Amino acid sequence: MSKEHLATKDDAICRGYGAQPGSDVYIQCRVSQDRRRDAVRNAPSDPIVSPAPAAASMAPMPNILPQTTKMPVGAGWHGNVADGLPIRALSP
Repeated sequence: MSKEHLATKDDAICRGYGAQPGSDVYIQCRVSQDRRRDAVRNAPSDPIVSPAPAAASMAPMPNILPQTTKMPVGAGWHGNVADGLPIRALSP
């Protein structure tokens, strides 16, 4: 694409965002379009992809969430109890 065509395309993109030519937002938009294009152009053509880990080497993940248990209603506390701490108390 020619530079003129790219400039026209970038102008349309930035105006589409509502930026007015000459405003700070418009200038930032045009700069970000240039940077995006440079990043795409400079990206490796064949990115390195790491191989998937072998299934045998994958250990199960430990349960790191607190376990929730139910207490009987007549025990003086009502509701869920997480890590042994009552959630709310019933009035006597």
